[in-house]
Amino acid sequence: MEIISKKVIELKETLDNIVDDCSVPQEKRIQRIIHATSLTCAIVAIQPLPFADLFVLTPIQVVMVTYINRALGNPVSGNRVKEIVSYIAGVVGWGLLAQQLILGGYKTIIPYLGGLTTIPLVYAATYALGYAAKAVLEARKRDQTITEDEIKRISKEAKEKARKELKIEYSLKGLKKEWNEIKAQSNEFKRYKEILEQLDKARQNELTDENQIGTNFK
Repeated sequence: MEIISKKVIELKETLDNIVDDCSVPQEKRIQRIIHATSLTCAIVAIQPLPFADLFVLTPIQVVMVTYINRALGNPVSGNRVKEIVSYIAGVVGWGLLAQQLILGGYKTIIPYLGGLTTIPLVYAATYALGYAAKAVLEARKRDQTITEDEIKRISKEAKEKARKELKIEYSLKGLKKEWNEIKAQSNEFKRYKEILEQLDKARQNELTDENQIGTNFK
């Protein structure tokens, strides 16, 4: 399970940079959060590892919704995020049993064929869950509720959109190539943020020196 832990850590580091980049509109940041997480889930789902009966996708999806919540200004407390993920998964039929059947099915099919079926399915399902969660969080932010029928409609539309727009190669290599492009964009903002922090620190040091000089001349 080490690879799962590494992917979650890598995802969080990337999403930290995405959610903090205020130069990008909120809607675009959320889209990037959902896309990056959907890729991560697809990569994890086709790893040739002995998952046994463990459910590995839900914790990653919880990370996604946590960052969507942050991008929206934290309309719900952190401990409610898991509840939202579980609720939406139950409404749209993407619960633990369904995920386990997909992961188990991949191990019983020829790897290439399994990848062709698993990648778009896991990507689209996670993508749809992300947009359904976004709708729920936005409703909570306005002190409103959203019906199960509306959640199903949003999820269905998002899933169809994901399948149409998914242009990556249906292989682990294709997924990783797409992921590396997202990570590279994220690292650009990280470097920019580090430069700003260094400049701010240098300016603070200058102000401290100036104040010290002024004090010495009193």
